[in-house]
Amino acid sequence: LRAAAADADGAIALLGELEAAHGQPDLRAFNAALRACALASDAAAAKALLARVAEAGLRADSFSYAAAIRSCGSDTPRALSLLRDACTVAEGAPPVAVYGAALECCARGGAWREALDTLAQMRDAGVPADAGCYGAGLHALQSA
Repeated sequence: LRAAAADADGAIALLGELEAAHGQPDLRAFNAALRACALASDAAAAKALLARVAEAGLRADSFSYAAAIRSCGSDTPRALSLLRDACTVAEGAPPVAVYGAALECCARGGAWREALDTLAQMRDAGVPADAGCYGAGLHALQSA
């Protein structure tokens, strides 16, 4: 699926070819397609892929959610909705990378209040923020 790195439609087509030739794709293949959605900022395709993951009886992981969140671009409400889904699936707090993806979205959208809320949510959940998380939070504040 690397050939379609920034082409969500191409990656989804390759996923279909994989399924036709070899049966149900595994989570790794879905995650590669989700990464293409992130690179193409195609949130609708990412949401559809997350639904396909569930329909396949697979459990989306932190890579799945981080890519889906990154596909949201600057659509902070959509990204934070996916973050809530990731928290539910993780049965607690997802890893820092998932929060980081949401914080990047907040920064792109200038959503400084949401960024600060997300950092507080991380603290409350016991997930230590890394330099990237703080940097995204600061970028959101700068963009306000």
